[in-house]
Amino acid sequence: MDVDMRSESAEELDRLDAAVRSAVAAAMRTENARWPVSTARISVQYDTIGIRPLGRVAQTCR
Repeated sequence: MDVDMRSESAEELDRLDAAVRSAVAAAMRTENARWPVSTARISVQYDTIGIRPLGRVAQTCR
């Protein structure tokens, strides 16, 4: 799964990143709990593909 996050605010990006990671971790735990005898466990790996600079579009742009 790829998630592309963008914002004008570094703080908002940090909050969004934490929320996404929390949701993914919860989903992984839930799914693994559904299959307690399975040896095939779901895992998560996070990779940063790129980092874009923060920015905003001027109010006069359309």
